[in-house]
Amino acid sequence: MASYQARSRDPLLDRTTHDALKRRGRELIGICSLIAGFAITVILINYPPENLPWLSATAESADGPLGGLGAIVAPPLYLVIGMGSWAIAICALAWGVRLVTHIGGDRIAGRIMFAPIAV
Repeated sequence: MASYQARSRDPLLDRTTHDALKRRGRELIGICSLIAGFAITVILINYPPENLPWLSATAESADGPLGGLGAIVAPPLYLVIGMGSWAIAICALAWGVRLVTHIGGDRIAGRIMFAPIAV
């Protein structure tokens, strides 16, 4: 019985296009991380402690700095993590800057797993 070698295909994208798309993808992830970091920072700065948590059964609506999302996110952050919740915002902002500026973006997978230990 004869064995036939399958002809290998050329890649869909050349190497330079693949590298450019990879860089733009990291930049997009970095921009999303920056937006999330700024949103968490705004939520934590403007959260009033006397605001009702979202699980309380009252007729009042829970209002936060970013609307209902801020009222849902801020109380658990302060109650569960406390002041360590600022580390989440700092990590998101720092990695967003690193990914956008292409400084150490290839090491994110190995180092992001240590972020929960820091928090």
